[in-house]
Amino acid sequence: MGELHARVVAGLDGLELIALYDPDQGKARRAAARYGGEVVGSYGALLESGIDAVSICSPTSAHLAAICEAAARGIHVLVEKPLAPSLTEGREAAQAVTESGIALLVGMTHHFYPELCAAKERVDRGEIGEIKLVRDHVVMPQRIFEPWKLDAEEAGGGVFMENGIHCVNRVRWILDSEVSRVSAQVGNMLPRVCGEDYGAALLVFESGAICSLTLSVTPTEMFECDLECHGTSGVLRVHSWQGYEMVTAGQRSSVVTARPDESLWDKIAAGVEREAAHFLRCVRGDELPAVTAADACRDLAAVEAIYEAARTGQPVSPAPV
Repeated sequence: MGELHARVVAGLDGLELIALYDPDQGKARRAAARYGGEVVGSYGALLESGIDAVSICSPTSAHLAAICEAAARGIHVLVEKPLAPSLTEGREAAQAVTESGIALLVGMTHHFYPELCAAKERVDRGEIGEIKLVRDHVVMPQRIFEPWKLDAEEAGGGVFMENGIHCVNRVRWILDSEVSRVSAQVGNMLPRVCGEDYGAALLVFESGAICSLTLSVTPTEMFECDLECHGTSGVLRVHSWQGYEMVTAGQRSSVVTARPDESLWDKIAAGVEREAAHFLRCVRGDELPAVTAADACRDLAAVEAIYEAARTGQPVSPAPV
């Protein structure tokens, strides 16, 4: 993701790529050769390079320290999800942001994909009525995960921390409601993955809606990320990076938002571009962050509740944020 962020920053009006840091200096040099910027030898040097804002794409275990160092210098932060590997660290990050007054945006790119934005608008207009049931389903190939994302210590967990936190966030956003309790079961079926790589969770929201969430990492090439909302007057199904369809009484419509010649990474990059443009407007004070540190802490609380429910076999309510 670091190279993708460099590509986006270099190509976006209003932003300039000043410097890059990666512990793998070869990666940093290759990115600099493509997109510009000076390669520096440490994160501290990056923060001292004259930048106004930083994009943090490090392993999740390093997020808290990186955010706090930037906040102490008054440097605005775009940080890849999740905000932190635990709710405890997430709260610390949120406090540092509040005390410093910087803008911080958590990189939940689903807020910026056209199919999700269109779906959210139609839900908000009441076109499918009151949502009572949601199904969110993600299957991703093992090969696309960077090695650290398969390490629970580095990532903060397994597939629920990597992909499930996206799902929790986007369902909270679509419903405009908070999770009140969860039940879950998780497991591990693949070698070289030390966190859970599959599982199912049932989330009950304060609105009364229920959401079934199923996730898996697969050794195959299957790649699915589908969200389905059942309302009192219709059903809306979103196929991430493709489009959406809506069915109401006597009417069925299908909207394709992706070009057939676009690769998956081009579609993801388009979301990151919209996210970065929004972040720039937040830094300028023109908009409020779509996903704040407090929002991200609510996502972390829900994921931690999923883990606790799976461990105990009992329903669990997320910790207060």
